[in-house]
Amino acid sequence: MRDPLAAAAAVSDPLADNDASCLSADPGETVAILAANKIPLLELDTAACPDALRSSAAWRERVDLERRSRSEQHEAFEPVAEALLSAGIPCVLIKSSGSFPYRSSNMDLLVPPIRFAEAARHIEELGHLRLPHYREDHKLLFHRFRAGRSVLSVHLHESVSWGRVMILDGDGCVARSASSKEEAFAILSGEDRVIALLAHSLYETDEIRLSDLRSLRFAVSRGIDWDALTARVCDRGWETGFHAIVSIAAHLEERVYGASCVPAPVKQRSFEAMRAARWAGVYHDRLVRRIASQTVPVLPFPISRIYSKLHYVERLLNESTRAPDERLTDLLATGGNLVANRLGWRSRPAVVISLSGLDGSGKSTVIRALRESMTVCEIPVSVVWNRGGFSRVTGLVKRAGRAVLPIPADSDEVGKDRWLARLLPGALFAWSVLMEQLVLLGFRVTLPRLFGRSVLCDRYVFDTATDLIVKAGPRAPVIAATRLLAGLTRRPDVALLIDVSAEAAAGRKPGDVPMARLARHREVLLDFSSRCGLHRIDGERPVAEVTDDVVDRVLRGAFARFAGDTARASGGEG
Repeated sequence: MRDPLAAAAAVSDPLADNDASCLSADPGETVAILAANKIPLLELDTAACPDALRSSAAWRERVDLERRSRSEQHEAFEPVAEALLSAGIPCVLIKSSGSFPYRSSNMDLLVPPIRFAEAARHIEELGHLRLPHYREDHKLLFHRFRAGRSVLSVHLHESVSWGRVMILDGDGCVARSASSKEEAFAILSGEDRVIALLAHSLYETDEIRLSDLRSLRFAVSRGIDWDALTARVCDRGWETGFHAIVSIAAHLEERVYGASCVPAPVKQRSFEAMRAARWAGVYHDRLVRRIASQTVPVLPFPISRIYSKLHYVERLLNESTRAPDERLTDLLATGGNLVANRLGWRSRPAVVISLSGLDGSGKSTVIRALRESMTVCEIPVSVVWNRGGFSRVTGLVKRAGRAVLPIPADSDEVGKDRWLARLLPGALFAWSVLMEQLVLLGFRVTLPRLFGRSVLCDRYVFDTATDLIVKAGPRAPVIAATRLLAGLTRRPDVALLIDVSAEAAAGRKPGDVPMARLARHREVLLDFSSRCGLHRIDGERPVAEVTDDVVDRVLRGAFARFAGDTARASGGEG
């Protein structure tokens, strides 16, 4: 049986003129390699694929998954492309070789620098959320969410760059861009595509994938002016990094495909440059030896993160358009960001989000979607579920009390209601819950927020106060405890009430709570919502609509706080 990597390379090779259907390898392993290396199965010539591979369950499942993913992304991207084209803004997809790059983690979209702000405005008007805490020169990041899931991530570029390192200027790239198979976007010229591809492997991903080698072979097969390509690299001051990554990619390509598409003179220049390099040549030679020694190369092929960052630092120090003090500032800022990211230090303001509602209103479903969307937006977040009077310490107090007092058992709901309806037991219960909540929320909400972690609260003090009034009655001691609880705890940055009728809640969780209790609970909760300024969400709509509404409001509220803190830090108005 043939090596699965050989089979994956054969079926994905854009230069192959032979029939790969004779190759045999384990279909599951072959598909796993193709998927891990981001090879777009929908773009492969299936006629050249072995029958055993095309008919395997692993292949069919992967193709179905990619077809759904492509359809979803394309549907979300079409309005963006149409809006930009209608405004006369050229739209260049950096990672595309002509087809829609649905296997990319971000849709990297390049526009002329002079139209950058206008393009960003059009994208935001379509409902895409811009992440204000994502700060990188020459680009902005947008996410489009549906049912709480990110269906499209757009990186809007005015140049091809990473951090403070510019690889290609936007005006030149747009001017040299070529048409694609689809009218909605253009693609980079062959030379620019190779430059962007190699720089991305070196500076961004710290690895070389099979898809990178495939894209390199595809671009070169269409004709490359290597002299023009090298001149652009020299203009931007990253010759050492370029020669290193070209040499590594060419050696890896020879092992995987049997021959490299990089011309021999280009490989020789890169080899000589690495021999002359000091720090860069040592690790380069080690990688080349590793490639040669591996019976089957491991793909994606990892590159030392330290090595890539040393190249990044060299590129910063060689930036001819920046003064020496500006280069030092760039270097210190980049180092600070790397250290902060590695140690997980606070890099953006933390927010507290509360979701209130009846049991059965759908809070848990929405909370799961919110957590996923905030994680996608790189917001460190914890979920806190909280119900007053149900902590471990309170449970011990209840058991101790039942040992000496005639307190009804937990299972005796009617008896507990009668007990709490009495003035003294009701007041004691309310004030004990007040103390419990102040301590618990201090540790579970206030402290994490101080250390830069956002908190999603599934039930908050509004729900606890409602529970107290419903259980112990609207007596003066109880009302005083609930108002004190609301006054002493932190006001959420975004406070939402998912409102459903008692009938709807009972239908979703039949038998959990009596209808009369649910109706009373909703009445009190709506009163709290009105007095405390909670935003009411109609929870009886389809789940996807409710989730979209909540995710959009929460993220916009969080991003507004992030943007406000950024403005204050830079001397602007908050």
